[in-house]
Amino acid sequence: MRLLFSMLAVSLLFGCASSPTDFGKAKQIKQSNILDSSYSVRFDDYSKITIKRDSGFTGSGCSSRIYVDGNKLADLDVSEFFSFYLPSGNHIISAHPNGLCGGGMFEVGVTVDKNESLNYRIGYGSSGDYFIVPTAF
Repeated sequence: MRLLFSMLAVSLLFGCASSPTDFGKAKQIKQSNILDSSYSVRFDDYSKITIKRDSGFTGSGCSSRIYVDGNKLADLDVSEFFSFYLPSGNHIISAHPNGLCGGGMFEVGVTVDKNESLNYRIGYGSSGDYFIVPTAF
């Protein structure tokens, strides 16, 4: 019985993927979850980067820590978004689930051109894999 319950719990935890959050329904990050506000300042020729956290049950118990070039930036909760600014050039955006949620750090290389706008999402796939990827949603 214990084995059956354990298998059921695992299948519920990893059986469904998170879903992209529509920009119209996403909530602005709480100010208390911004760890480095220096990236919130827009300078001429900087580009806007927006990261949204997916909605859904999977991973909803943990926030996602966002890093830029190894610097702690913010903790995103489910269905939240955070916008920040980066200069032109190559950068690495990283995400790591806080707490007991599954998945390790995921990183994506980003090439930023002047005055562009880039959108990314953080979520979980159907097999429980954690990711940060570019998004059109």
